Amino acid sequence: MSLAALDRTVRLLGGDLFPHLFPRVLAAELAATKVLITAARAELNSLAAQHAVVTSFVCLAELGFEIYLVMPDAELLAPQPPLRGTRLRSGLLDLGNDLIAPARLHRGERVDAAVALGRTEISGLAASVPVMRILGDDWRGAVAVDSDPREGFGGHLPFGAALAAVAVGAEVTRITCARIARERGLRVAAEFDLGGPHECELRLPDLALVLGIELADFDVVSAGAITHACFFNLFRIQGVRGSARIFDSDRSEETNLNRYALERRSTLGQAKVRTLADLASDELGVEPVERRLDEGLATRARLRNHVLVGVDHIPSRWTVQRHSPGWICVAGTSHFTAMVSEHEPGTPCAACLHPRDDPNAPMRLPTISFVSLLAGTLQAHRLLAHALGFPPTPPLLAAGFNLSSPNAFAEIGLAANPNCPVRCPVSTCAA
Repeated sequence: MSLAALDRTVRLLGGDLFPHLFPRVLAAELAATKVLITAARAELNSLAAQHAVVTSFVCLAELGFEIYLVMPDAELLAPQPPLRGTRLRSGLLDLGNDLIAPARLHRGERVDAAVALGRTEISGLAASVPVMRILGDDWRGAVAVDSDPREGFGGHLPFGAALAAVAVGAEVTRITCARIARERGLRVAAEFDLGGPHECELRLPDLALVLGIELADFDVVSAGAITHACFFNLFRIQGVRGSARIFDSDRSEETNLNRYALERRSTLGQAKVRTLADLASDELGVEPVERRLDEGLATRARLRNHVLVGVDHIPSRWTVQRHSPGWICVAGTSHFTAMVSEHEPGTPCAACLHPRDDPNAPMRLPTISFVSLLAGTLQAHRLLAHALGFPPTPPLLAAGFNLSSPNAFAEIGLAANPNCPVRCPVSTCAA
């Protein structure tokens, strides 16, 4: 068990749910959680189904859980970065051994939860083990709990798969936290429901994607967890073409393993932008810029007309807004909440929405895998919608630990702010 790899997860769960548990104790509890992931060969016959298995594995492995697999070593229908090779089970075992805790084949060991793909039959588990079935299609991801098999996972896009992985990550975390609270006699804040697990269904608007979609060349500020999640989705869309220029001066470290969806332990220490560039394809290229985007660089580099911002540092968002000539999409996380917003010239800007910096914010923010994955997935969807000519939609807040609620995805207002620190044209008219 690596305490450093689970540092950010422990900060979140410890700070919000278990403030009286020592970090090492909480990390050990996560590492002691055993999760079975199972998929029948007949259920792995669509690209979206394979996306769902891989994304769920990554999301759960980043939580530090011990993962057991029951599935055939099926041929991958398309590349599944960061997996290596052309086989599903072999690739997952290899990846697990290069993350936080090794993944293993299941030989009848006791598990705390089971995750089954679609109609996969399960036998040999204790009646007390909750079974969550991941279901969905291109734009829909769902988790059904302890139900009879009723549908599979169809399609070829990664979005429904990512939503299902987010939901199953949240629900296995709920199971784990409930066990910790029960066994240690701890109470948690009433806002954190430890009943369940809960069934949930999440959807994104259908974009009617066609093969060969062209993304205008775009810039990306930060090669962190949200950008990893965004490109985890983009790299899985067949036929998408474009070029991204990514700015980040940091090198990856062990504390990133809890949420960087394209990271491996063996790539720690290298520039974060290089990790993403190494996984890029001929169709969707990545130009790595090993520099932090500050005022000087933003002036010299001339930001492109489309910019993704995945950094939680508020002044960096202001810098992008000052220098961007066109459309900006900002994604961020705060504890269990993911956020995404779009900003075009003539509309309230990113600084209107985020007008205050927190200079006292800790350097190591509390984070967790499924919330970062959700934020990056929402951002990737907005980028594609914009490329297809859809108008911007209102900012969205997503409750990562309350996904079964009908209000899990909530639109919020975006208005001109007279106190906008960038002094954008819309805000000066409102002053």
